[in-house]
Amino acid sequence: MKAGPNGRLFGAVKTADVAEAVKAQGIGEIDKRKVELTGSIRSTGKNEATVRLSAELVARLALQVVAAK
Repeated sequence: MKAGPNGRLFGAVKTADVAEAVKAQGIGEIDKRKVELTGSIRSTGKNEATVRLSAELVARLALQVVAAK
């Protein structure tokens, strides 16, 4: 995602972006509807997301948001 010089994104990271990044890393495929963001991600840096794998199993993801080149 493109960002300005101060690290602010032109848009926001969406659950579909997280699911696509997980797939691109070769970790596996997750449903974007099961991804929960802690808030609106609108700047580069560290963030967190959770993935509800089942009713009782939740995985926590550490996200590093970087600007596209």
